[in-house]
Amino acid sequence: MEITASAPTKIIITGEHAVVHGCTGLAVPLDSRNSVTIKTISSRKVVLPPNSKKQLRDAFNSVFSLVNPSSGVKVTLGYSGMPKGTGNSASIGAAFALALYHLDGRTPSKQELFDATQEFEKVFHVAPSGIDARTVLGNSSLTMKKQWKKGQVVFNFKEKKLVLPRSIVLLIVESKLKETPLTTGELVTLFSKTLVGKHPNDVNPVERKFIVDLFEPITKDIIGELKQNGNSAKLGKLFLENHFLLQKSGVIPDSMDQTIRDLVASGCLGAKGTGACGPGGVVIALSKEKEVEKIKKKLGSKYNIKVASFASEGPRIEKVVK
Repeated sequence: MEITASAPTKIIITGEHAVVHGCTGLAVPLDSRNSVTIKTISSRKVVLPPNSKKQLRDAFNSVFSLVNPSSGVKVTLGYSGMPKGTGNSASIGAAFALALYHLDGRTPSKQELFDATQEFEKVFHVAPSGIDARTVLGNSSLTMKKQWKKGQVVFNFKEKKLVLPRSIVLLIVESKLKETPLTTGELVTLFSKTLVGKHPNDVNPVERKFIVDLFEPITKDIIGELKQNGNSAKLGKLFLENHFLLQKSGVIPDSMDQTIRDLVASGCLGAKGTGACGPGGVVIALSKEKEVEKIKKKLGSKYNIKVASFASEGPRIEKVVK
């Protein structure tokens, strides 16, 4: 038997870094999907392409052990081409898990599929928050808010039906300039030390409120314009305002700022860093659909540009050959 399953990728629209201190973060699933094809084999194991890295092998084996299908499988990946920071590991893990469950005619619960996706994620990320897995498994955008209650940290997730304004697309932009990246931990620390002079673990409630008060209003305004009749020009300006806040927080290098300037000069309505930002980080930009090819032609020599929209469907079975 041969089964192909796919799952969306994801992007952080707003709330980068500030979410650590209690600001609302917004993640959305994207219609650029990774796929996984499994083919049953006689030996009970996972067979990946010979050039696969050990980390990838470990992730597939971990999910295989958790789902515990009745047969071994040979795996072929269909990569979306989306850059780092767009939830590729969660997307691939979700697609693989769904295909394994389908192999034995099982329909996984949402929790089972989440657990399997997180199992894949744990190989690539230390203590993943779960927002990537939750986002690629859903069919709507997801807000996350960290709260401190009686000495305990609680994460609240809420699904929201959001869309881009009419005739607007999201550009996922990666510079072709090779830079040495900082780790997420280094950038989280840089953000905190720039704004309040402390390591994130040492920030007190008053300082957390200061950070939230800086970022929460713009996050709320961005969410408010993510609707079919949203004001795309206003949304573009909000992206730029968010960019300037992140820049003042120390996590936007000059190279990323130049990327954003290039995008706006070429016709984008607005742009900002996404995720951890930092050297080599990804930028998201808003563009009118009719302007995309012009922007790609003008900037294609300097940047890899992917066009995306918000996804309306989570993991799914694409094909079954018996």
